[in-house]
Amino acid sequence: MAEGEPEVTLNTLHGDLGELKGDVRGLRGEVRDLKATMIAGFAGMPTRASSEEMIRLLRETASRAA
Repeated sequence: MAEGEPEVTLNTLHGDLGELKGDVRGLRGEVRDLKATMIAGFAGMPTRASSEEMIRLLRETASRAA
């Protein structure tokens, strides 16, 4: 091992993996929140059927006005 490099042992690896495990648990909560936010956002969007109906009504209104 070169001078100045940190010593890597099973104990240091175990400690680092323990910290990583805690970080991953924290990310799970954030991913869950993101998923809920995305679902709520998409739930408010019109469905394909309602979008097609909206376009049909707009075209009918435009053709009547012309």
